[in-house]
Amino acid sequence: LFIIGKHCSGLEEKCQYRATILIPALSNWCYPNAIEEHNDVLNGIPIRKSISYHVQLNDEFNTIAKVSINPHTSIILKRNVIYESDIQPTLALRQYTYLEIEKTEASSIEELLSDIILFEQFLSLSTLGVVYNSEITLYDNKVYEQLFGHTIYTPIELIFLTADRKSHALMDIQSYDFLFTYQTVKEQYSEIIKKWYNENKDIEQLRLHLIKSLERQDTYSSVDFLIVIQAVEGFYRRFRNNKWRKEHNLPGKSSSDLYPILHELITEFSDIVLLSKIKFDIDIIVEVMGGCDPTLK
Repeated sequence: LFIIGKHCSGLEEKCQYRATILIPALSNWCYPNAIEEHNDVLNGIPIRKSISYHVQLNDEFNTIAKVSINPHTSIILKRNVIYESDIQPTLALRQYTYLEIEKTEASSIEELLSDIILFEQFLSLSTLGVVYNSEITLYDNKVYEQLFGHTIYTPIELIFLTADRKSHALMDIQSYDFLFTYQTVKEQYSEIIKKWYNENKDIEQLRLHLIKSLERQDTYSSVDFLIVIQAVEGFYRRFRNNKWRKEHNLPGKSSSDLYPILHELITEFSDIVLLSKIKFDIDIIVEVMGGCDPTLK
Protein backbone atom coordinates (compact mmCIF):
# COMPACT_ATOMS: atom_id res chain seq x y z
CA LEU A 1 0.00 0.00 0.00
CA PHE A 2 1.35 3.43 -1.01
CA ILE A 3 0.12 6.75 0.42
CA ILE A 4 0.59 9.82 -1.79
CA GLY A 5 -0.09 13.35 -0.49
CA LYS A 6 0.68 12.97 3.20
CA HIS A 7 3.39 11.62 5.47
CA CYS A 8 1.99 9.07 7.92
CA SER A 9 3.79 7.46 10.82
CA GLY A 10 1.79 4.31 10.16
CA LEU A 11 -1.57 2.92 9.10
CA GLU A 12 -2.69 3.05 12.73
CA GLU A 13 -2.12 6.85 13.01
CA LYS A 14 -5.48 8.47 13.84
CA CYS A 15 -6.87 11.51 12.02
CA GLN A 16 -10.37 12.63 11.08
CA TYR A 17 -10.75 11.30 7.55
CA ARG A 18 -13.29 11.31 4.78
CA ALA A 19 -12.78 8.82 1.97
CA THR A 20 -14.13 8.64 -1.58
CA ILE A 21 -13.92 5.25 -3.27
CA LEU A 22 -14.45 4.35 -6.91
CA ILE A 23 -15.74 0.83 -7.54
CA PRO A 24 -16.53 0.18 -11.23
CA ALA A 25 -19.29 -2.36 -10.47
CA LEU A 26 -21.07 0.09 -8.15
CA SER A 27 -22.61 2.16 -10.96
CA ASN A 28 -24.32 -0.91 -12.41
CA TRP A 29 -25.49 -2.04 -8.99
CA CYS A 30 -26.76 1.42 -8.01
CA TYR A 31 -27.52 3.37 -11.19
CA PRO A 32 -26.64 7.07 -10.75
CA ASN A 33 -29.58 8.54 -12.75
CA ALA A 34 -27.74 11.83 -13.16
CA ILE A 35 -28.17 12.12 -16.96
CA GLU A 36 -31.65 12.49 -18.43
CA GLU A 37 -32.82 12.21 -22.03
CA HIS A 38 -35.75 14.35 -23.20
CA ASN A 39 -37.83 13.93 -26.37
CA ASP A 40 -39.95 16.84 -27.58
CA VAL A 41 -42.94 15.77 -29.63
CA LEU A 42 -45.23 17.91 -31.82
CA ASN A 43 -48.44 16.36 -33.17
CA GLY A 44 -47.11 12.94 -32.33
CA ILE A 45 -43.88 13.51 -34.28
CA PRO A 46 -40.47 13.71 -32.49
CA ILE A 47 -38.93 17.10 -33.29
CA ARG A 48 -36.07 17.41 -30.84
CA LYS A 49 -34.00 15.26 -28.50
CA SER A 50 -31.99 16.76 -25.66
CA ILE A 51 -29.82 15.47 -22.85
CA SER A 52 -29.37 17.13 -19.48
CA TYR A 53 -27.33 16.25 -16.46
CA HIS A 54 -27.62 17.39 -12.87
CA VAL A 55 -24.83 17.63 -10.34
CA GLN A 56 -25.22 20.24 -7.66
CA LEU A 57 -22.83 21.71 -5.15
CA ASN A 58 -25.48 20.88 -2.60
CA ASP A 59 -24.87 17.34 -1.35
CA GLU A 60 -28.58 16.66 -0.93
CA PHE A 61 -29.15 15.89 -4.61
CA ASN A 62 -25.84 14.10 -5.14
CA THR A 63 -26.45 11.77 -2.20
CA ILE A 64 -28.37 8.62 -3.13
CA ALA A 65 -28.25 7.01 0.32
CA LYS A 66 -26.55 7.84 3.60
CA VAL A 67 -26.50 5.30 6.42
CA SER A 68 -24.93 5.79 9.84
CA ILE A 69 -23.62 2.34 10.74
CA ASN A 70 -22.43 3.60 14.14
CA PRO A 71 -22.30 7.00 15.91
CA HIS A 72 -19.02 7.91 14.18
CA THR A 73 -19.22 6.34 10.69
CA SER A 74 -21.50 6.93 7.71
CA ILE A 75 -21.58 4.86 4.52
CA ILE A 76 -22.74 7.10 1.66
CA LEU A 77 -23.66 6.38 -1.96
CA LYS A 78 -23.26 9.42 -4.24
CA ARG A 79 -23.69 10.25 -7.92
CA ASN A 80 -21.50 12.38 -10.16
CA VAL A 81 -21.12 13.38 -13.81
CA ILE A 82 -17.86 14.06 -15.61
CA TYR A 83 -18.07 16.40 -18.59
CA GLU A 84 -15.14 16.14 -20.99
CA SER A 85 -14.59 18.32 -24.04
CA ASP A 86 -11.70 19.78 -26.00
CA ILE A 87 -11.24 21.79 -29.19
CA GLN A 88 -12.58 18.87 -31.23
CA PRO A 89 -16.33 18.85 -32.05
CA THR A 90 -16.89 15.99 -29.62
CA LEU A 91 -17.76 15.78 -25.97
CA ALA A 92 -18.23 12.99 -23.48
CA LEU A 93 -20.52 12.69 -20.49
CA ARG A 94 -19.88 9.96 -17.96
CA GLN A 95 -22.11 9.37 -14.97
CA TYR A 96 -21.17 7.12 -12.13
CA THR A 97 -21.96 6.19 -8.55
CA TYR A 98 -19.23 6.23 -5.94
CA LEU A 99 -18.84 5.36 -2.27
CA GLU A 100 -17.99 7.87 0.44
CA ILE A 101 -17.08 6.99 4.03
CA GLU A 102 -17.38 9.81 6.52
CA LYS A 103 -15.88 9.79 10.02
CA THR A 104 -16.91 12.23 12.75
CA GLU A 105 -14.01 11.33 15.03
CA ALA A 106 -10.36 10.42 14.62
CA SER A 107 -9.78 7.05 12.95
CA SER A 108 -6.88 5.27 11.29
CA ILE A 109 -6.29 4.38 7.65
CA GLU A 110 -6.33 0.78 8.82
CA GLU A 111 -9.89 1.22 10.13
CA LEU A 112 -10.99 2.94 6.92
CA LEU A 113 -9.57 0.11 4.82
CA SER A 114 -11.53 -2.35 6.93
CA ASP A 115 -14.74 -0.41 6.21
CA ILE A 116 -13.91 -0.31 2.49
CA ILE A 117 -13.19 -4.04 2.30
CA LEU A 118 -16.47 -4.81 4.07
CA PHE A 119 -18.37 -2.81 1.44
CA GLU A 120 -16.44 -4.55 -1.35
CA GLN A 121 -17.53 -7.88 0.14
CA PHE A 122 -21.14 -6.72 0.39
CA LEU A 123 -21.08 -5.67 -3.27
CA SER A 124 -19.38 -8.94 -4.24
CA LEU A 125 -22.21 -10.92 -2.68
CA SER A 126 -24.96 -8.78 -4.22
CA THR A 127 -23.39 -8.84 -7.71
CA LEU A 128 -22.28 -12.50 -7.49
CA GLY A 129 -18.75 -11.57 -8.52
CA VAL A 130 -15.53 -10.62 -6.75
CA VAL A 131 -15.51 -6.81 -6.55
CA TYR A 132 -12.62 -4.49 -5.68
CA ASN A 133 -12.17 -0.73 -5.75
CA SER A 134 -10.18 0.99 -8.49
CA GLU A 135 -9.34 4.19 -6.60
CA ILE A 136 -9.28 5.44 -2.98
CA THR A 137 -8.89 9.11 -2.09
CA LEU A 138 -8.70 10.33 1.52
CA TYR A 139 -9.23 13.82 2.91
CA ASP A 140 -7.79 14.79 6.30
CA ASN A 141 -9.63 17.67 7.97
CA LYS A 142 -6.26 19.15 8.98
CA VAL A 143 -4.62 18.96 5.54
CA TYR A 144 -5.99 21.81 3.43
CA GLU A 145 -5.37 25.24 1.94
CA GLN A 146 -7.44 28.40 1.73
CA LEU A 147 -8.25 29.65 -1.77
CA PHE A 148 -10.40 32.72 -2.39
CA GLY A 149 -12.06 32.27 0.96
CA HIS A 150 -12.77 28.57 0.40
CA THR A 151 -11.24 25.60 2.21
CA ILE A 152 -9.74 23.14 -0.26
CA TYR A 153 -8.83 19.81 1.29
CA THR A 154 -5.75 18.10 -0.13
CA PRO A 155 -6.48 14.70 -1.73
CA ILE A 156 -4.47 11.82 -0.30
CA GLU A 157 -4.24 8.87 -2.67
CA LEU A 158 -4.07 5.26 -1.50
CA ILE A 159 -2.63 2.81 -4.00
CA PHE A 160 -2.87 -0.99 -3.79
CA LEU A 161 -0.15 -2.78 -5.71
CA THR A 162 -1.82 -6.20 -5.68
CA ALA A 163 -2.23 -7.37 -9.28
CA ASP A 164 -5.17 -9.57 -8.32
CA ARG A 165 -7.14 -6.61 -6.94
CA LYS A 166 -6.40 -4.52 -10.03
CA SER A 167 -7.49 -7.21 -12.50
CA HIS A 168 -10.75 -7.84 -10.63
CA ALA A 169 -11.44 -4.11 -10.27
CA LEU A 170 -11.44 -3.69 -14.05
CA MET A 171 -13.71 -6.67 -14.79
CA ASP A 172 -16.95 -5.87 -16.58
CA ILE A 173 -19.93 -7.03 -14.50
CA GLN A 174 -23.44 -6.88 -15.97
CA SER A 175 -26.51 -6.13 -13.84
CA TYR A 176 -28.51 -9.07 -15.21
CA ASP A 177 -26.07 -11.37 -13.39
CA PHE A 178 -26.69 -9.74 -10.00
CA LEU A 179 -28.33 -11.40 -7.04
CA PHE A 180 -29.99 -8.07 -6.26
CA THR A 181 -29.46 -4.37 -6.99
CA TYR A 182 -29.83 -1.24 -4.89
CA GLN A 183 -33.19 -0.56 -6.53
CA THR A 184 -34.61 -3.96 -5.53
CA VAL A 185 -33.62 -3.48 -1.85
CA LYS A 186 -33.96 0.30 -1.71
CA GLU A 187 -36.48 0.30 1.14
CA GLN A 188 -34.45 -2.18 3.22
CA TYR A 189 -30.97 -0.99 2.23
CA SER A 190 -30.29 0.98 5.42
CA GLU A 191 -31.06 -1.98 7.67
CA ILE A 192 -29.19 -4.42 5.43
CA ILE A 193 -25.98 -2.40 5.37
CA LYS A 194 -26.15 -1.71 9.13
CA LYS A 195 -26.40 -5.42 9.85
CA TRP A 196 -23.65 -6.19 7.37
CA TYR A 197 -21.24 -3.95 9.28
CA ASN A 198 -22.41 -4.44 12.84
CA GLU A 199 -22.62 -8.23 12.76
CA ASN A 200 -19.15 -8.42 11.26
CA LYS A 201 -17.66 -10.74 13.87
CA ASP A 202 -20.63 -13.08 13.86
CA ILE A 203 -20.62 -13.72 10.11
CA GLU A 204 -16.97 -13.10 9.26
CA GLN A 205 -16.15 -16.74 8.39
CA LEU A 206 -19.43 -17.18 6.50
CA ARG A 207 -18.70 -14.06 4.51
CA LEU A 208 -15.17 -15.18 3.61
CA HIS A 209 -16.45 -18.60 2.50
CA LEU A 210 -19.12 -17.07 0.28
CA ILE A 211 -16.81 -14.45 -1.28
CA LYS A 212 -14.26 -17.16 -2.01
CA SER A 213 -16.93 -19.18 -3.80
CA LEU A 214 -17.73 -16.24 -6.10
CA GLU A 215 -14.34 -16.23 -7.83
CA ARG A 216 -14.83 -16.99 -11.53
CA GLN A 217 -13.21 -20.26 -12.61
CA ASP A 218 -13.16 -22.39 -15.74
CA THR A 219 -14.22 -25.44 -13.74
CA TYR A 220 -15.68 -25.90 -10.27
CA SER A 221 -14.75 -28.82 -8.04
CA SER A 222 -16.68 -30.51 -5.26
CA VAL A 223 -14.65 -28.39 -2.85
CA ASP A 224 -16.26 -25.24 -4.28
CA PHE A 225 -19.74 -26.65 -3.69
CA LEU A 226 -18.72 -27.76 -0.23
CA ILE A 227 -17.67 -24.19 0.62
CA VAL A 228 -21.10 -22.86 -0.43
CA ILE A 229 -23.08 -25.52 1.43
CA GLN A 230 -21.03 -25.10 4.60
CA ALA A 231 -21.60 -21.36 4.45
CA VAL A 232 -25.36 -21.85 3.96
CA GLU A 233 -25.49 -24.33 6.82
CA GLY A 234 -23.49 -21.93 9.01
CA PHE A 235 -25.91 -19.09 8.21
CA TYR A 236 -28.89 -21.27 9.11
CA ARG A 237 -27.43 -22.42 12.42
CA ARG A 238 -26.37 -18.90 13.41
CA PHE A 239 -29.34 -16.84 12.20
CA ARG A 240 -32.27 -19.27 11.92
CA ASN A 241 -31.98 -20.86 15.35
CA ASN A 242 -34.83 -21.69 17.74
CA LYS A 243 -34.80 -18.17 19.19
CA TRP A 244 -35.32 -16.67 15.73
CA ARG A 245 -38.12 -19.13 14.94
CA LYS A 246 -39.91 -18.22 18.16
CA GLU A 247 -39.59 -14.47 17.45
CA HIS A 248 -41.11 -15.02 13.98
CA ASN A 249 -43.87 -17.38 15.21
CA LEU A 250 -42.58 -20.34 13.20
CA PRO A 251 -43.57 -23.84 14.37
CA GLY A 252 -41.07 -26.52 15.32
CA LYS A 253 -37.36 -26.34 16.02
CA SER A 254 -34.46 -25.50 13.74
CA SER A 255 -33.17 -28.55 11.88
CA SER A 256 -29.73 -30.12 11.95
CA ASP A 257 -30.25 -31.97 8.64
CA LEU A 258 -29.23 -30.51 5.30
CA TYR A 259 -32.43 -31.28 3.37
CA PRO A 260 -34.84 -29.28 5.60
CA ILE A 261 -32.21 -26.53 5.97
CA LEU A 262 -32.03 -26.03 2.19
CA HIS A 263 -35.79 -26.39 1.75
CA GLU A 264 -36.56 -23.76 4.41
CA LEU A 265 -34.02 -21.24 3.10
CA ILE A 266 -35.00 -21.67 -0.56
CA THR A 267 -38.64 -21.12 0.41
CA GLU A 268 -37.84 -18.12 2.62
CA PHE A 269 -35.85 -16.33 -0.09
CA SER A 270 -38.01 -17.35 -3.06
CA ASP A 271 -38.92 -13.70 -3.71
CA ILE A 272 -35.37 -13.08 -4.96
CA VAL A 273 -35.83 -13.13 -8.75
CA LEU A 274 -32.52 -14.78 -9.62
CA LEU A 275 -33.05 -17.46 -6.98
CA SER A 276 -36.62 -18.16 -8.12
CA LYS A 277 -35.34 -18.97 -11.64
CA ILE A 278 -33.13 -21.79 -10.36
CA LYS A 279 -34.64 -25.26 -10.04
CA PHE A 280 -32.85 -26.83 -7.09
CA ASP A 281 -32.79 -30.62 -6.83
CA ILE A 282 -32.28 -30.84 -3.07
CA ASP A 283 -32.03 -34.65 -3.12
CA ILE A 284 -29.05 -34.54 -5.48
CA ILE A 285 -27.41 -31.69 -3.54
CA VAL A 286 -27.68 -33.66 -0.30
CA GLU A 287 -26.37 -36.83 -1.97
CA VAL A 288 -23.39 -35.07 -3.60
CA MET A 289 -22.45 -33.05 -0.54
CA GLY A 290 -22.86 -36.09 1.69
CA GLY A 291 -20.14 -37.73 -0.38
CA CYS A 292 -17.88 -34.71 0.10
CA ASP A 293 -18.60 -34.27 3.80
CA PRO A 294 -20.39 -37.09 5.65
CA THR A 295 -21.54 -34.62 8.33
CA LEU A 296 -23.77 -32.86 5.78
CA LYS A 297 -26.71 -35.24 5.28
